[in-house]
Amino acid sequence: MENNFIAPESRVLLVGASSDIGLGLIPRLASAPISLGLHFFSSENLFPSYQEEHFPSKIQLFQKNLDSAEASIQLVEEFCQWAGGIDILIQLSGTITKITSWQEITPQEWDRDLTINCSSPFFLARTAINQMTRGGKIVLMSTASATHGGGPTSFAYGVAKAGIEAITRGLAKFAAPKNILVNAIRPGFIKTRFHSEKAGKSSEDLQKRVKSIPLGREGKPKDVDELIFFLISSANEFITGECIGVTGGDFL
Repeated sequence: MENNFIAPESRVLLVGASSDIGLGLIPRLASAPISLGLHFFSSENLFPSYQEEHFPSKIQLFQKNLDSAEASIQLVEEFCQWAGGIDILIQLSGTITKITSWQEITPQEWDRDLTINCSSPFFLARTAINQMTRGGKIVLMSTASATHGGGPTSFAYGVAKAGIEAITRGLAKFAAPKNILVNAIRPGFIKTRFHSEKAGKSSEDLQKRVKSIPLGREGKPKDVDELIFFLISSANEFITGECIGVTGGDFL
């Protein structure tokens, strides 16, 4: 796909840009003449090279803890104030508050997981839709286990991501008259810091998990990035309301 996969002067907000999937997206996005907002929570040191002058894009960093609906609304409003509006929203943010069984999760941990992984993406997307005056595209992040009840030690995360899929279908229906396409991605087992740090998997757990994948390998961030590129590109003008797996045949 060419570097002009999205229209010049597009205004793109990448939420969760410091994730491994987000870091893979940035160079290609930055190679286009667009206004690019990079949201992060605590990893600003990952971004300096993306602000160099040789990129044709105009780049601005936005630091915010998306632990409330209000913070999510503010993030989109601040981006729109800087960029003059929004055309594309890519939401990659997410967390698992604590690795624990569904029997032991506390109300506070449950509420935080659902806020960050479900409520915040909804308010990001809704605020963006209200600001998209010339059509637009939204990509939200689900997970492959969302349709299977989540994992035994990350149950709230799975429940939240199942909510993302309902949000995706609902917003796609409601936003279609404005020519706004809303889709979600269901990554399977992708080699990222999320699985080793947030999900608390040991090296033995990771090796066992890889063996269970029909293709016999873990996915790469690039596998997810390519689908995101397609969904936000000019090649996609009719796909909306879909939750698309990137799993290597997992959960079949």
